[in-house]
Amino acid sequence: MANENKVILVVDDTAINIDLLSGLLRPHYKVKAAKSGEQALKILAKGGIDLVLLDIIMPGLSGYQTLAKIRDSADIAHTPVIFVSGNDDAGLSQAEGASAQGFLSKPVDARRALQLIAETLA
Repeated sequence: MANENKVILVVDDTAINIDLLSGLLRPHYKVKAAKSGEQALKILAKGGIDLVLLDIIMPGLSGYQTLAKIRDSADIAHTPVIFVSGNDDAGLSQAEGASAQGFLSKPVDARRALQLIAETLA
C-alpha cells in the first residue's frame, strides 16, 4: 500500500497543533483529527486508521490513558502509536514503557517526524 493510502489520526487538544501536524502530513498521508482521547477512541473503533500521533497531556483521558484503552481493545490493539509532547520529561523511555512506537518532541521537527512515521508504517 502506498503512503498516500495510509491514514494517520492526529490527536491533540490544541487546534493549532492539529493544523501544524496535518499540514506536514497531508502531502504524504490521509489525515484525520481528534481533539480528545475519547474522540480518538470513537474514530479508531470505526477502523481504517494506520497510525496514531497522540498528545500526552490532554484534559479528560491523557495520552497514556488513551493508549492503555487502545491496547486493551482487541480490534485496535495492534494500531501503532507515536506520542507527541512538549513535555520532554515524558520522553521516549516512558513512551516505550507505555507500548508506544516512538516519541516526538514539540515543536515537531518535520524531517524527524516524517522519518519516524515512515519507519513505523513500513
